[in-house]
Amino acid sequence: MQTVFASRHGALNRTMELLGALARDETLSPTLFTLSVHNSVAGLLSIARKDRGAATAMAAGPDTLILSLLEGATMLQEGATRVLVIYVDDSMPEVYASQTASAPNRAFAVALLLTPVAESPLHCRLTGLRESLRPRHAPEVELMEFLLGRIGCAEFGAHQSWRLERRHAG
Repeated sequence: MQTVFASRHGALNRTMELLGALARDETLSPTLFTLSVHNSVAGLLSIARKDRGAATAMAAGPDTLILSLLEGATMLQEGATRVLVIYVDDSMPEVYASQTASAPNRAFAVALLLTPVAESPLHCRLTGLRESLRPRHAPEVELMEFLLGRIGCAEFGAHQSWRLERRHAG
């Protein structure tokens, strides 16, 4: 199975621990360093599952969530039978919280198994939009509202505009 791991900020809290240790002239923890690398989760999961399938680790700023879904959908379009998209972000360290006004300061994680349309119980399509958006909510909230059926379409985009819609049967 192909996998997409996405995180807007990665393991920033671990990186802050490493930077603090450097500032205090302490020895760095090899384990902490290994887990601070952006693609570490992809590697650890593939080792644990003995999975040699393709894995992508990505970060795309405020568009990371929607672009990870686009990456997964593209893998399906190219012939993958299923793609696991995992998006994770931890709360921002206090020192950075004031610098990232557009990012919610709370932890969030979601894993979605994408399958070809014929096999999926939820038929969605992702469309690029020409007009720029002012999203109603943070991307994480917008996605959850959509998945829970509270809104008919979800709109995303800080630098690129995208809409996630349910495909009507028939």
